[in-house]
Amino acid sequence: MILTVDQVMENPLRPLRARARTASTHEAAQVEQALVKFGSLLQIGFGEAGAKVIHHHMKSGCLDDQLPGRITHAIFGFCDIRDFTPLTEVLQGDVVQLVNAVAKHVHQAVVEN
Repeated sequence: MILTVDQVMENPLRPLRARARTASTHEAAQVEQALVKFGSLLQIGFGEAGAKVIHHHMKSGCLDDQLPGRITHAIFGFCDIRDFTPLTEVLQGDVVQLVNAVAKHVHQAVVEN
């Protein structure tokens, strides 16, 4: 578990993986798996700009929310799926696959242009 935290501290964008454990450390394995899942979600949410902030604060050993900020140039997009409410009623749990497919195409178009 400590190795996972150290890896995040060194490179917050590095893909995380839980290590295989024996049955005697079942609880520790569950905690590590939860940490990996949570860390992966944070990587997606914070992105590259956030990774620099995370790296800085983890290296210093404390989180100082009073430090001055940095200017970051970013582009934010918004995509509206028309008639989304009826789609959710028809597709139910499969609506996530649709949203992910739309997001993949939009992201690819942005990267290419």
